[in-house]
Amino acid sequence: MSYPSIAALLLSEGRPLPPAAPYVGAALTVGGVLAVAYRLGRTHAAWHEVTAAKHAVRANRRVAWGHTIRLTAGIAIVLVGLLAAGFNLAR
Repeated sequence: MSYPSIAALLLSEGRPLPPAAPYVGAALTVGGVLAVAYRLGRTHAAWHEVTAAKHAVRANRRVAWGHTIRLTAGIAIVLVGLLAAGFNLAR
């Protein structure tokens, strides 16, 4: 059994169909507002991501300098030990 559509019921009662323009306008407005809100949200999030990336670069730079200092100190200790061993063997 098939049910008649709302448009068929309205036409059978002699009433005209409502104009579609307000519905189309409302749908476009809602879609536009959602698109603008999404873009504003992404822009806000992008600034947060940029700030977080700047902090991460600073933190990674500190870690890298820490490793460099430890590596340099280790190399210096090994070289001093080798020089001391060389002087000891030369005597």
